[in-house]
Amino acid sequence: MTALFEKAEELIDKGKAKEALVLLNELVEDDEVKKNKGAQIAETFGRAFRIMGDAKRAAAAYLDAAFKDKYLRSQRWHLSSYFFFIALFARYRYSSALRRTCLL
Repeated sequence: MTALFEKAEELIDKGKAKEALVLLNELVEDDEVKKNKGAQIAETFGRAFRIMGDAKRAAAAYLDAAFKDKYLRSQRWHLSSYFFFIALFARYRYSSALRRTCLL
C-alpha cells in the first residue's frame, strides 16, 4: 500500500489530482492503512483538492488531517491550511455574491 500512496503523491506533484484521488480512495478502503497513515492520506486529499480548486473540500481534508495527526507541529500545519482555505472560500462566496448584486 505504501507504493500506492507514493504513486498518488507523485501524481499530485505532477498536477494530476483527479488520477491521484482514484488511488487515495483505494487507500481509504483499507482499515490498516487508515489507522497508520490516516493523517498523511487526509493531507494528501487536501493537496489534491487544492490543485483542483475545490477550497471547501480542501479545508475539510486539512481539518480531518489535523484531527488524525498525533504530532502537535503537524497539527498546526494542517490547521493553518484549513484556516487559509476557509478564508479563501468565504472570500470567494462574498465576492461572487457582491458581483451578483452589482450586476442586477
